[in-house]
Amino acid sequence: MSITILAFDEINLLLCVLILTLTVVYFWLHRPQGFPPGPFGWPIIGSLPSIIVEEPYKAMAKLSKTYGNIIGLKTGRRLVVILNGYDTIRTALVKNALAFSGREIDTVQHEVFNGRGLINIDYNDVWKEERRFTLMALRKCGMGSLRLEGKILREIKYMMADLDERINQPIDLLDILTQTPANVITTILLGKRFDNNDTTFLKLLSLQHSFTRTVNRVGASNFFPTLRFLPGMNYANEMHAIIDGGAKIFRQYIKDYIRNFDSNSEPQCFIDMAISRIETLGDHATMLYDSLSYTLWDLYSAGTETISMTLNWAMQYMVLNPKIQYKLQADIDDVVGASRPVSTTDRPSLPYVDATLNEVHRMSTIVPFSVSHRVTKNAWINGYFIPSGTYVLPNLWSAHHDATVWDDPETFRPDRFMKNGSLSKRLELIPFGLGHRECIGKQLANMELFLIFTSLIQNYRFSIPDNIKPPTSKCLLRAVSVLDPYIVRVQKRL
Repeated sequence: MSITILAFDEINLLLCVLILTLTVVYFWLHRPQGFPPGPFGWPIIGSLPSIIVEEPYKAMAKLSKTYGNIIGLKTGRRLVVILNGYDTIRTALVKNALAFSGREIDTVQHEVFNGRGLINIDYNDVWKEERRFTLMALRKCGMGSLRLEGKILREIKYMMADLDERINQPIDLLDILTQTPANVITTILLGKRFDNNDTTFLKLLSLQHSFTRTVNRVGASNFFPTLRFLPGMNYANEMHAIIDGGAKIFRQYIKDYIRNFDSNSEPQCFIDMAISRIETLGDHATMLYDSLSYTLWDLYSAGTETISMTLNWAMQYMVLNPKIQYKLQADIDDVVGASRPVSTTDRPSLPYVDATLNEVHRMSTIVPFSVSHRVTKNAWINGYFIPSGTYVLPNLWSAHHDATVWDDPETFRPDRFMKNGSLSKRLELIPFGLGHRECIGKQLANMELFLIFTSLIQNYRFSIPDNIKPPTSKCLLRAVSVLDPYIVRVQKRL
């Protein structure tokens, strides 16, 4: 009799375990009705293996051939949508901008910034006001106008002086290409430039370098937050140290500027305008000054990284494509000559320079998945239901390498942006994103890239040193397209 009861109890226990297991599996793998299709998900980890691969943006573009341009994933408890192709990205970020302009929560970046700064805070009235002020202040500092050109050309002179000391030597250009935009953005933000050996400047550059690499390591724990509790997977402390370190540097500058602040003087830089604004707000000043330090870090980081990485890709394409480099030099010689520096007023007469930079943007796609978005309210796009809270990754790389849009997309060919000797603009080129979250420094970046790149090609010839293998265009990292280090030889032209 006892044996029969025991067997009966064991069967009940097994049934309970089976029901519990099926319930857990259903909970982890269940997708809302109408949610986009996607690859198979495993219990607990869901579709995480589909994302955490060497080149996830390429993997997602390939999966779009099976599932369509909107791919739905589930990673742990989190719903994730990948947007592939220009039309799909535009439909979400422009036509449905209000629903797709949020920022992710429960991520390392959200934990670190905690509602401070500009890039990583959610879409709300505070963000709208901060972005409005930031855009206004940057324009008053010269963004989008010729007033800024002189500051950029001054930094180009310092850059060329450094290069002149390295003529005919094998060098890695990345440090020089980073220092120049870094000093442009600090001039705008703080009203000052740094010597290359200044300890504060070196600290900022080091923090930027560490930030880029740490961002590329936090991906898995952002998709699956539980991973942060595993040994070796919690990058929140590392990210905290980097970003708080940068904010601390800018916080000291804020204190110095407050001590010397004169409300009757005309603001000379971004921080002057920000302090003038905050001083009128009284009780909220302390909180706003804390947020300002993170905004300054955001602007410094974005204003340094994207430009330096783009220039680094551009110069690699130049050494790999010497005929394109020679054509650029011939065009610049005809329009600018050797007796003066290039100016943004020369830009309309140098369409092939812009075509080349456009092709660099397209081929490299510095931030392949843009900065992630979050759906703030239930939305439907292209017949699919995207619930509020879904984590959204616009795959800019897929838009730039779509074979139905770009002929031979894996070949570097600036001529695709030329038509009848003039620059042909292509809507499908979206290196700065789209919609409400489009990069706020787009105009500044375009001016810097044109002046720095054209000055380099005007004054120097870049080639692969003898006995050195050509660079491979292989990326070191995932979230930001950081090239493998490569060596070039620099020769003076003029």
